[in-house]
Amino acid sequence: MDILKMLTELRGEREHIEQAILVLERLAAGARGKRRGRPPKWMSAVTSAVASENGDVAAPRKRRHMSAATRKKMAAAQKGWPSRVYVGAGTDEGEGDSKREMVDDVNKFMRAVGQRTATCLVIANGAQHNEDAWRARLPFALRFLLGSADCPSMK
Repeated sequence: MDILKMLTELRGEREHIEQAILVLERLAAGARGKRRGRPPKWMSAVTSAVASENGDVAAPRKRRHMSAATRKKMAAAQKGWPSRVYVGAGTDEGEGDSKREMVDDVNKFMRAVGQRTATCLVIANGAQHNEDAWRARLPFALRFLLGSADCPSMK
């Protein structure tokens, strides 16, 4: 029987118990202060465990209601596409399905950008998905994005 080891373990447990008592005293007194964000994970876990033990069903979440002015501001912000979009890719990026998916994604993106935005899609023959290929396309991309040049053709 190692008494020093037992004392160390008991002291550790005492610290945890004292912290738990402090939290419970604060909750009982209502001195939580301003509530900020989500509750900590341990509190959510305890709350859900107690609810499941009692057979309680979680209440449905309330929908967030926003004013018309707020909705209008959010819609305006979403319409604020940049005036120019540059997309560069190489013919040796990916293989098989991933290459087809990339092409489909780029086409969807270019359609979603709309008419208001000047778009530049550059497909570089033999270029891979790496820093060397990006470095080669960067000067062309910057010239286009900053408005000093038309969309380059890198073949």
